[in-house]
Amino acid sequence: MRINLGIASREGVTDHHWGDYSHLLALLDPERGEADIVLPAKVRVTNVVTFHDLDDIEVRAPQYLSCTKPGEEHIHEIFRTFSHMRETEGEGILVQCEAGISRSTAAAILGLCHLGIPPEEAFETVTAINELSLPNRRMLRIGGKMLGDRGELVKIAEKHRREMFAKHNQTDPVEELKNELFATGYWSLRWKCIGWVVNNFGRASKAGSDLKMIARLKLKLAMKGRRRQ
Repeated sequence: MRINLGIASREGVTDHHWGDYSHLLALLDPERGEADIVLPAKVRVTNVVTFHDLDDIEVRAPQYLSCTKPGEEHIHEIFRTFSHMRETEGEGILVQCEAGISRSTAAAILGLCHLGIPPEEAFETVTAINELSLPNRRMLRIGGKMLGDRGELVKIAEKHRREMFAKHNQTDPVEELKNELFATGYWSLRWKCIGWVVNNFGRASKAGSDLKMIARLKLKLAMKGRRRQ
């Protein structure tokens, strides 16, 4: 199946002005939305979907709690747009996001898989179009589950991401955030549990049941720390 597929950033859409695209799928930040969107000359159908570019790790960070995370409703819109292009025999589809690296590439991969293209081939097609692709793994996880791929897309994306950062001798910022959250979350839980034990120890009677409860808490804490090491 040959599909005329394009991937662009918000500013890069103008480079595709004369491209053979009947459909535009724009995945944009909610605060900017459709502002400044330039439609390619041949586009007949436009679908703008707004959510933030958050990975599974980032959605857990306090600084991103107020952001709109990718969800099933957004993936459904991606599938719907690709299906409409096929059903109407459209010339092609241009997928756009803010930077043209994460949301757009993940959406393109999911859209191709939705049309029946195998995950590996879909991934290779998209990364060939944009060699700087870093597809959003949360989108791939949710979309892959909807497609029944058993995590294959995420595994491919993880491998690709590691290779990309290693190739350019860079540290993955999402991995840095993951390590930070891991450390912060662990110590926060640890001191919360210790505080509970200390506060309740003074009020606890010398009855065996109370002492056993405290012992169980200490054991759980020790086991949790061992698992995280």
